[in-house]
Amino acid sequence: MKLKVLLLSALFTILAILTSSCKDEASDLSQTSVFTESEYVRYQIDSLNISLFPDQFDPTRGWKQWFKKIAAIAVIDAVGAIMGTYYSSSPAIGAGVAIVASAVATFIPANNIGFLAPTRTGSENSLIIGSLSPMNPSDISLVNLVPEDEFGSGPQLADSIGYYHNLILLDINNIIDSIGHTSMEAIIDSISERISIYYDIQVSEVQQAIENQDSLISFILTNRNLLNSDIGNEHIFSILGTQFPTHAQNFSIMQSFFTGLNNLNVQGNDATYLRYTLNMIHSSNLSSSMKQQLSNAFIVGNASYQLWCIEE
Repeated sequence: MKLKVLLLSALFTILAILTSSCKDEASDLSQTSVFTESEYVRYQIDSLNISLFPDQFDPTRGWKQWFKKIAAIAVIDAVGAIMGTYYSSSPAIGAGVAIVASAVATFIPANNIGFLAPTRTGSENSLIIGSLSPMNPSDISLVNLVPEDEFGSGPQLADSIGYYHNLILLDINNIIDSIGHTSMEAIIDSISERISIYYDIQVSEVQQAIENQDSLISFILTNRNLLNSDIGNEHIFSILGTQFPTHAQNFSIMQSFFTGLNNLNVQGNDATYLRYTLNMIHSSNLSSSMKQQLSNAFIVGNASYQLWCIEE
């Protein structure tokens, strides 16, 4: 379903009234509770979804038939961005962890995850034959990925996290296709080197952050089949919240974001929905760390949605 210009223009007014009203009511309550504020942000995004997709909105329904093929990848990419950003405030770390999460979720078998061992022993001989899951061409997967800043400050470094997420995965996939095989260690090194160049950060710092995400990688491998089944948004994020309770509030908000993303057509996605939801995050009273984690997750999730090919 494409976003219609007239509908979105009218929605600005609706959301302005809604936000003002809700903020007035919220001002009478304690805003020191992150949980209370996270509920409010999720309510905003749910309201946006209902306004945009009144005939299709159901937060408990399963993924669309075509979308469920990439739902797990997009969600896991976004989770990787949150976990990486939680580990380090650098957007480069969030990008690196999200890209590795993509590789694991789309192709790499469990016996190729030797890099999780501190010494990486044996990973040199674990070859990956073939390539990652099918990807959309660059004229789809590399457009409308850097959100416009409506507050006039211009794009920030973190805003490019989705663009480089897709660019690096496309590049690595082309390399695998050209030589016919690679290893997990080679993929990690390639990701780290590219992140180092794009974000001016030490390669070793990116590598260390990736290797510290063993719990996320194990979760992906253990739950890959479940996450790819049509079990519905609520159940997927419930599993994530139980497995990683530290991030449960972030996952609750992410659930509403992906419920909306589920209704967009890839070629009609001009990042308007992303921009609206990011504005809700930035104008909220969430902590600065939660704002950054969610922003990175939304940007990466939107980019991942554009990257993976979902044609029958």
